[in-house]
Amino acid sequence: MLGIINIVWKNEAEIRALNKQYRDKDYATDILTFPYETTYDDADVVIGEIFICDTILKEKHATTEDLYAMILTHGLIHMMGYDHETEEEADIMSSLEEQMLAAIHYIT
Repeated sequence: MLGIINIVWKNEAEIRALNKQYRDKDYATDILTFPYETTYDDADVVIGEIFICDTILKEKHATTEDLYAMILTHGLIHMMGYDHETEEEADIMSSLEEQMLAAIHYIT
């Protein structure tokens, strides 16, 4: 699939509002991913957006080293249609994250 993915930084209040509006979860989170339905195979079409909150990201993770590689990989996997609402889904996502990070030679 070709296309543009917008990456947008939000503060805690903004990402909490988005989380409440679109997921009915009333708390701030480190990342939200919104894939868009598209039938276009065009590099100039926006196929989704990833919203990141630095404050929450840094609170949830012990180290800031390579956080962006990790969180963007996580967002891209969501963009591909995966989720982690159940333990089984979380295991699948975790495995995919490890594979993708290994493919770019990121050592976890």
